[in-house]
Amino acid sequence: MNPYLELPVLWAEFHSRLI
Repeated sequence: MNPYLELPVLWAEFHSRLI
């Protein structure tokens, strides 16, 4: 698992739920 690849995906999903 590469956190540098996983984190941006999680942040993108998180922000998409906020908006």
